[in-house]
Amino acid sequence: MNFYTAVILGVVLTITTMTQTKATEHNNMNLNRSQLSQYLDALNQNHKAMSAVYISVQGQPVFEHYAGSASVANRVPLSATTRFRIGSVTKTYTAVLVMQAIEQQKLRLDSPLSRYFPDIPNADGITIQHLLNHRSGIHSFTDEPDYPTYMTKAKTQAEMLDIIVQYPADFEPDERHAYSNSNYVLLGYILESVYQKPLANIIAEHLSEPQQFTATLYGDAIDSETEASSYYYADGWQLSPETHLSIPHGAGAMVSTAKEANQFISRLFQGKLVSDDSLQAMIRLQDGYGFGLYALPFHEHTFLGHNGSIDGFLSANAYNPEDDVAITVLSNAMNYSFNDILIAVLSSLYGKELLIPDFSAKAQALNETTMTKLTGDFSSEDLPLDIRVFIENQKLMAQASGQGAFPLTAYSELEFRFDPAGIVIKYDADSLKSNKFQRFTLIQGGGKFLYNMK
Repeated sequence: MNFYTAVILGVVLTITTMTQTKATEHNNMNLNRSQLSQYLDALNQNHKAMSAVYISVQGQPVFEHYAGSASVANRVPLSATTRFRIGSVTKTYTAVLVMQAIEQQKLRLDSPLSRYFPDIPNADGITIQHLLNHRSGIHSFTDEPDYPTYMTKAKTQAEMLDIIVQYPADFEPDERHAYSNSNYVLLGYILESVYQKPLANIIAEHLSEPQQFTATLYGDAIDSETEASSYYYADGWQLSPETHLSIPHGAGAMVSTAKEANQFISRLFQGKLVSDDSLQAMIRLQDGYGFGLYALPFHEHTFLGHNGSIDGFLSANAYNPEDDVAITVLSNAMNYSFNDILIAVLSSLYGKELLIPDFSAKAQALNETTMTKLTGDFSSEDLPLDIRVFIENQKLMAQASGQGAFPLTAYSELEFRFDPAGIVIKYDADSLKSNKFQRFTLIQGGGKFLYNMK
């Protein structure tokens, strides 16, 4: 799994400007705390997800919940003091530090990259702003197949620069947007250059200490007494490999608690971290991305924030300026759809229906004759993706157009699931014709989409 690349599914809204408004009433919010707690506990108890969730309104906590283990082996539960690796949520912090440096006249948005790293391809035409909003064209080193071979080993700045420099540019500066972890690694190095100190010290002196964050810092090797380890599921929770944080650096090296991450994103929009001019620059989205922030839509609501993924950790940290509400969801173990968990949190926050999944059903084996009835090419009037259902190595598989194939687990002769993406496919029992089912409903992310045989 690539680190810090998880995103909320759906359309990313493009917002050119947005001013903060203080909500005095929250009639559009009707948080069902009990139901959300039951949902998160059910995920943990059924080995689907371990999580920390923190929600605040007008800077005041309205929901806080921890479900799972920081250390499975040592039976240490997740708690309010547990630090998580937050992956690409780090990018928002790095962007804030860059804007602070600009306010202190140590940097300019139009400063050329060649002033710091002239060997980077197109360095003369790449600016600090291009790095911030991923318009540099610099190739992301985490996209390369050799990345997993060195991700757990310490790397110096010189070694990381050698890795980044070896790849040709993906496009000319400012030609388009393309997410690249290389951009924010370089921003971290530039901050170290202008302040003449390690990024860990810059974070402490310019963010954590002024805001009295005691658990927000540049991470190190995981301390099992104070930090969560991360896991993947394979007949039980298995310990994930641990990325050496010298590699993600300004792109994904930070750790924090759910509470402090939530306070950070709230205070950013409350004007406590950067000036209003800097904030307006950060939230001015181009191709859906600002400076360390992007839009996360939920029905009529729009949050601004970032998601992250590193090793077995997943994270989301976002703020809705209209309602003055911040949500933080951190996980150190996922055998489910993280997107569905985010939808559940937001559904509960805004008084929408939240269904607790039924995990009592047991997976079952189907013979090839039964599976053959389910195969075929299907299309939907509601989604632009066609879906092919087929049998491979005696397993029922599905593949959406332009995407990879995934296995379907049978829970009856008509219902199939792919839990890592929160996908449920239910065939219509009345649609059997010529020994083939002609119709099914795809359920994902709170949506239901009818598919018919082509």
